[in-house]
Amino acid sequence: MNRHFDNEWEQELDRELKALPDVEAPATLIPRVMERVRAQEEKRRAWSLNAGSPARRLAVAAMVSLFAAIAVWVGWRMWEGHMTTPLFGEVQEWFAAATALGRAACVLLSALVTGLRSIHPVFLAMYGAFAAACYFACVGAGALAYRFITAQRQNSDS
Repeated sequence: MNRHFDNEWEQELDRELKALPDVEAPATLIPRVMERVRAQEEKRRAWSLNAGSPARRLAVAAMVSLFAAIAVWVGWRMWEGHMTTPLFGEVQEWFAAATALGRAACVLLSALVTGLRSIHPVFLAMYGAFAAACYFACVGAGALAYRFITAQRQNSDS
């Protein structure tokens, strides 16, 4: 394009825009903008990891405690051998009603049960703890990545 024409056009546009009269903002503009700013702040606070009311922290602690209690109870029942046979037996009955895919799943489930029974419970607990640690590491990495991305987005918006 022609640079001279572009410069002339920009200067003419600048003159025309500066010649326009000032426009008063509506009286409702400031309250609406401030409400949106507060809503964004509340949304950001709701997602932050270190924010939260004592009730939310108590609820999270209760859920974690309940999960830990259930995990200990299931582990104890499996240690004693009371839970594996009925549980996997019911699952086998559910799969048995299906076609060849169900039969293949039953064979794989039986192999899994046989494999789990051959592993010493201490090693089984260690494998479970390792799997849980890997899961929580992935969740933590995802949370950090989310915070990093949102922080960069907020810095670029301001």
